[in-house]
Amino acid sequence: MHYLGILIKLDSMLEEEATFYINGYYLDCFIAHSPINFQVGGLYLLDIEYQIFDDYLLSEETNYAKQPFVNLNNGLSYSITGIFCNDNFIVGGIVFKDEFLFSQYSRLENKLISLFVDRIDLSIISCLGIVNPIHTSNAISANTVSKQA
Repeated sequence: MHYLGILIKLDSMLEEEATFYINGYYLDCFIAHSPINFQVGGLYLLDIEYQIFDDYLLSEETNYAKQPFVNLNNGLSYSITGIFCNDNFIVGGIVFKDEFLFSQYSRLENKLISLFVDRIDLSIISCLGIVNPIHTSNAISANTVSKQA
């Protein structure tokens, strides 16, 4: 699935580190791939995935009110909480594909879990226009776009 996101801020030291407004959440992400130039205020069609550099650190949760995305240490790492179903991990309405999670932790299928991720990676597919990033709460009415073959 593709998602719509507004580029809110670029890191002053590393252009690939950026804050995006996606699906109602401000997320500090790493722009892993972009075939186009990008700028603050741009509305982009994105692919989203998370990176785990070492071991999977996860736990089963019982608190359904827990925030889906909790930034750790004001960096790129997050604790993300959502429902694990098949090889999908659904966090804040964003579907992450993770076959390894399913193959190693199938006992947690259909449960609420929290997972430590080192960073959230984005691939920018295309720019759909420029918006005023100040009005992001009303900027995106349909956050998910079906993948085109």
